[in-house]
Amino acid sequence: MTNHTLTSSTARYTAYDPWAWLYNQSLGPQYCRDKLPFVEKLLLSKLKPAARILDLCCGTGHLTQHLATQGYQMVGLDGSEQMLHYARHNAPEAELITADARNFELPAPVDAVFSVSASLNHILSLAELSQVFDHVYAALATDGVFLFDLRLQGNYGNHPLTGGEVKADYAWAVGEGYDADSAMAFFTITIFHRADQVWQRSDLTYQAKAYACNDVQIALAQAGFRSVQIYDRAGDLMLPADQQMVYFLAHK
Repeated sequence: MTNHTLTSSTARYTAYDPWAWLYNQSLGPQYCRDKLPFVEKLLLSKLKPAARILDLCCGTGHLTQHLATQGYQMVGLDGSEQMLHYARHNAPEAELITADARNFELPAPVDAVFSVSASLNHILSLAELSQVFDHVYAALATDGVFLFDLRLQGNYGNHPLTGGEVKADYAWAVGEGYDADSAMAFFTITIFHRADQVWQRSDLTYQAKAYACNDVQIALAQAGFRSVQIYDRAGDLMLPADQQMVYFLAHK
């Protein structure tokens, strides 16, 4: 395994450090199970065995490792050093990089890039999302493929995220609010964690940007991508709509 720190502009993502341990325990394994079928259907089916793949915003590396065990040459990139702390244990075969998704370069090109679990909704403006697309395009080899999912504007307003979990030594709950004027969602995560027989409470707040489908398509085209296809949450081709959580598949 190789570790790199490619940029110094990772301060924004230190906000995700406090819940990295919880993500590692709960959401990381869950998202791996939930997203793997879509990655297999929409991306892996188009790649050769042992292709080199970048997991952009890889978090704690559960999905990265699963693909590494299938023989793919995996690279994981995340801006949270604490997320990567766990990824080093979970994905020992992967090359792991600490970097900002808006501003990164890879030591060698990759055949494919994916970013799932609505990670790119945490890029908070269309201008910054366009920067992500520019750097993904530069990182891809000729004929490379880019798969990512996004929650679009109507999806946040009509399908607020709620949930949680109770375990012997921790419990957590999440609630979501949405401001339609700014197309900005707000997540509040309350965590109870028992340490040395004492329960401690943490309250964390994160933002996410809801995007219009047409804006994303235009930004991909401006970055140079072609043959953009859009899939619904079942992995089937769909007409563009802003009421969905969708997958974009773009080709270099």
